[in-house]
Amino acid sequence: MRITLRQLKVFIEILQCGSTTKAAQSLSLSQSAVSAALTDLESQLEVQLFDRVGKLLVTNEYGRLL
Repeated sequence: MRITLRQLKVFIEILQCGSTTKAAQSLSLSQSAVSAALTDLESQLEVQLFDRVGKLLVTNEYGRLL
């Protein structure tokens, strides 16, 4: 498993913003790049870090642990 600094930055920004779209704007990345980084991180950890509620991402137990 190899977690990158970029994945952690994306994770933290999603935590603060609540969505991949807002996180992408804040990080000056595309929304698809942010989603891909989150998907890669979740795949490496083999858990979902957020519960999807409509367009919002709500931190779940695993996300809080990270």
